[in-house]
Amino acid sequence: MRSLPTLLLALCATACSTPPETPPSRFVAPLGDAVTPADVRYRVAAPDLLVLRAPGVRHLDKLLARVAPDGHISAGPLGDCPAAGRTTAAIAADLTARLRAQVADSAIPTNATVDVAVLEYASQFFYVAATNAPDPGRKPFTGADTVISALVDAGFGPAAPPWPRHVSVSRAPRDGRAAATAIVDVRHMLRTGDLRENYLLEPGDVVEVPPDRPAPRAPNE
Repeated sequence: MRSLPTLLLALCATACSTPPETPPSRFVAPLGDAVTPADVRYRVAAPDLLVLRAPGVRHLDKLLARVAPDGHISAGPLGDCPAAGRTTAAIAADLTARLRAQVADSAIPTNATVDVAVLEYASQFFYVAATNAPDPGRKPFTGADTVISALVDAGFGPAAPPWPRHVSVSRAPRDGRAAATAIVDVRHMLRTGDLRENYLLEPGDVVEVPPDRPAPRAPNE
């Protein structure tokens, strides 16, 4: 018969080997109550439309640049720049370095910087499948999309149609990771403020809202 210390050690080993219940590993929520730049990992792709901002620099400030099929943008006086697969911060750093290499030009401020933002998200999408929503279907993926914001985009809210009770988020295989599905209790999030299931979406995700169930009929109907 096992001694009590030995039995306790065995029980502890079994408990420690069982991982605690957590959301599916492929689903993460924003770091805080709202999506911040730290949460967003959007990578540019063709045919996104970018806007460059470089105050004080003629022919570059407020320049619009469409990502071409070869993945490059035309940055005016700074030439072509690779963009596809990169964040806007990485593109901005590249263009700022190019710009500062031209400070010998008296028309360019010595501390000039280039900022890059996505003006038109045209390359990646997620989907809201809901027969009871005013505006379901394909939605532009921005990197800051969550389960709740997707439902708002589809027309759900406190008025009609009311928030659904549950939705599922389906995610296709990606980067060697298997397909995954998460069931989200929307009413619980809204009632309690617990947003741990307000997952950040990825390109290609499908947010599916189950159809409304018809009201039960009275026995004599």
